Amino acid sequence: MNPGNQNWVNYLAGSINKVYQNFGFDGYHIDQLGHQRDAYYVNLKSKKVNGKKVYTDGDRRNTNDFEGYFANFINRMKADNHNKYLVMNAASSFGGPNIVGTKNVEFGYNEMWGGDDYYWNYRKIIQDNRRNNGKNTFNTVFAAYLHCRNGRPGELRLSSALMGEATIFALGGSRIELSGDHMLFTEYFPDDTRPMSSKLQKSIIHYYDFLTAYENYLRDNNAETTVSMTMDGKQVAAWDLSNPDPSLNEHPEMQTIGPKPYMVNTYSTKKGDVTTIQLLNYSNVSRDNFNVRDLSETMPLPNVLNNKKIVLDDAQPVARIWVASPDRLGGAPQELDFTQSSGKVTFTLPSLEYWTMVVVEHGQKSVDNSSRIKNYVLSGESFSLAQQNSLVAGEVYLSFPASLVSATTNVMPLKMVTEGIKNLTNVCGNSSDDYYTLSGIKLQKPSKGVYIHDGKTIVVK
Repeated sequence: MNPGNQNWVNYLAGSINKVYQNFGFDGYHIDQLGHQRDAYYVNLKSKKVNGKKVYTDGDRRNTNDFEGYFANFINRMKADNHNKYLVMNAASSFGGPNIVGTKNVEFGYNEMWGGDDYYWNYRKIIQDNRRNNGKNTFNTVFAAYLHCRNGRPGELRLSSALMGEATIFALGGSRIELSGDHMLFTEYFPDDTRPMSSKLQKSIIHYYDFLTAYENYLRDNNAETTVSMTMDGKQVAAWDLSNPDPSLNEHPEMQTIGPKPYMVNTYSTKKGDVTTIQLLNYSNVSRDNFNVRDLSETMPLPNVLNNKKIVLDDAQPVARIWVASPDRLGGAPQELDFTQSSGKVTFTLPSLEYWTMVVVEHGQKSVDNSSRIKNYVLSGESFSLAQQNSLVAGEVYLSFPASLVSATTNVMPLKMVTEGIKNLTNVCGNSSDDYYTLSGIKLQKPSKGVYIHDGKTIVVK
């Protein structure tokens, strides 16, 4: 239908009102086909040629008008039902600025096709959507169908799925990719032709747990920044935040902005006294593989990097450094020892597979270890203290601020004991105004969920 045709708009508005009157829907998703052609015609005249009806003449309309029509349609639907939620697909970014610019959609939704599917473009769309919506907290969800319709059978490629996941999440975006018990392979959501391996199923759970647990560090009003860092004496690449070269609009594959191939890359943000550094392991990834859908299925498994010496340029006093990764310890945070001298901060990175997040908290360094985090990993019938420089087997873990655990407690058996835990009503000895996740992460502003506050477990609705 033509979204600029008021007869169609009025008909749909009436039909939607009837649906809301009879069913308890919270809102609905508006879809489109993207940019299909440059023009269409209205007020056509017809005549018969060789016994067939042929349309001629008519008034030409530019399809770019649709972008404005989309906004008008969204605003009309919201005006009719202001308490209902709306989302609209900006297929291949068509109409995207107008759609999010209405401020009447809950988040940006971008379906990525052919010339869209480049790592640099995911970051650009996230930032464009925030700017066009007027809020730096505005979120974007991507539909990027893995190996879409490439004609190959078998399980989805683990490395393709997780590298795309790591990139989108680290950049502050999210993704719609699961339908029932399978991952989306095409835009037809019930299509389960390509199954997930058991390892991919487990890994995806860790990634979405991570996205939820650390949302404040990934996409909560964080401002982009750039850091300088070396790893074992070699420079780590910083994500190129430049705008794309307009002369290459017809050849997006030739853009050289964004990440650098065959290198570990950083994408960094800052909020208040906290700098968050996303380390993305592209150390064996070519520029040809800098796409999420990986139609060629050539994304290699990453070179896992362990116990790497990091030197970070940072002139501000650093109080604390901790890391977390969906690829390690179920995403549990690990506090790191570090030294700082002459504007250089030195620490050892425990592990980097696909993605590790490094959080640098600035301020006065504590002289004791009461605020440090201790992780215990399930092994057999007990939880054992995880050493920060070793990858302990196990997927079940406990995470505590060190002030809650006796300094000598290295093992917690799975039975009723009280010797190993103390001061349960005093979280880190900090102010009663502080909030902590159940994993021991201090939050500046809690969203919906379960938290520890003032020595009590509370639910924020």
